Amino acid sequence: MRKMLIGMLVFAFLAGCGGGGGTSAPSPFAGTWAGTWSGGGENGTANVTISNSGSYAGTVVNNTQALNGTTVGSISSGGNVSGSLTYDGFAPVAMTGS
Repeated sequence: MRKMLIGMLVFAFLAGCGGGGGTSAPSPFAGTWAGTWSGGGENGTANVTISNSGSYAGTVVNNTQALNGTTVGSISSGGNVSGSLTYDGFAPVAMTGS
């Protein structure tokens, strides 16, 4: 699971960390982000929607381990990611980073 977490954090940063939050200006990264990720010897795809407030939700596929999952969380205006990643049949894994 640690390798999967690394992969998702890599994707989160590539997707444009730094979205806004609170009552500030809308996140410049709001929208749907889709692409591939890799890290820790694993790879997959992700499709994440980031709202104007910086919250996100999406789906994640780990091709290496043939797992499907979901991710939810937020990206602060300072670029800090906080959320969770849950693969089918596994407990959620917390994700944080900057």
